[in-house]
Amino acid sequence: MNILQKLQFNRLQKRLHKLHKLYESEGSDSRLKALIQAFYAMAEFYEKCRFDKDLPYAEFHALECYRVIASFGDSRAQYLLAECLLNYGKFWEGIARNPLYKTNKPKAYAQSFFEESRVYLQAADEQGYPLARRLLGMAYIHGWGSKPNLEKGYQLVLESIDLEQAWAKATQIFDMLKLNSPEFFSALRAYKG
Repeated sequence: MNILQKLQFNRLQKRLHKLHKLYESEGSDSRLKALIQAFYAMAEFYEKCRFDKDLPYAEFHALECYRVIASFGDSRAQYLLAECLLNYGKFWEGIARNPLYKTNKPKAYAQSFFEESRVYLQAADEQGYPLARRLLGMAYIHGWGSKPNLEKGYQLVLESIDLEQAWAKATQIFDMLKLNSPEFFSALRAYKG
């Protein structure tokens, strides 16, 4: 970290502590909004410094910032946290498939991350966050944390596009999600019916 980054980090830390104290003493909505914005700024800073040797574990600090914001019911933070947890679950799932690792720990870690990510995705989906519904659909399609359920997964992905009103860029979304299979397009025809 250079000197400017250190100054920015210290400023963010001080602001966050100050806002947290104010929120705890007053508990008003305006204080909560400011606190959430400060946590987002802190998470963004940690994300930028993920590979900085002067700020070890920055990735985990960002994750915990998202966890705090998610605890306030912020759907975007719930989605971002779930996305991170899902990636950790996929990592441990890959380790579990490797024959070199013969313990059950990687499977248990993967399942734990998948279950936690599903909780946050469902919470964000209940608030109408389209990206959460889309990622939840992808989890069902790929079987992350449960048996694959293509029908339910496709349905959730299509509903997310409806929710976002993004049918104009649907082909780009399908390409990005790698949903170019005949099964998906037959589900699409049935959905649009």
